Amino acid sequence: GSTPYSGARAADRAASRLASSAAERGVQVSGVQVSIGAENMLPPLRQCSLVVAPYASSESDWGSLAVIGPTHMDYPQAMAAVGTVSSQLSGLLCES
Repeated sequence: GSTPYSGARAADRAASRLASSAAERGVQVSGVQVSIGAENMLPPLRQCSLVVAPYASSESDWGSLAVIGPTHMDYPQAMAAVGTVSSQLSGLLCES
C-alpha cells in the first residue's frame, strides 16, 4: 500500500527533476540554489521549496534573497526571478 509520505516523496523527486531540467536548459542563474521538500533542513519547510540566491556589495556578502513556495511551482520562473533580483541588488550595492 501507499503511505501518505510515499506520494510526497514522489512529488519531491518529480519537482527535483523539474528543477534539474530547468538548470540544464540554462535557466539557472549563477549562485541560485534550489532545495525541494525533504531536502530542507527545517521540519516546517519540508512541505515547501526554497529558491535562494546571495546578494553582495563590492566589500562583502550581505545576505540572501529567497522565494518560499510549494513543491509544485514554476521553477524556471522562480529561479530566473530570484537570480535577476539578486544580481540587480548586488549591482545597486556595489554602486553605493
